[in-house]
Amino acid sequence: MAMIAVLVGTIRIIIKRHTPREVLLGGLIVSVVYFIYLYCNMQFNSKI
Repeated sequence: MAMIAVLVGTIRIIIKRHTPREVLLGGLIVSVVYFIYLYCNMQFNSKI
């Protein structure tokens, strides 16, 4: 799944739809949200 994200980000830079900074910041935001989701999911599942 991560390989697809890297490919899409690279293509967006190549076709000039986004700057490298925008692509990296987007990846950072997605990573933070994903880890928050994983943390919350683990907390809720451990109480069952």
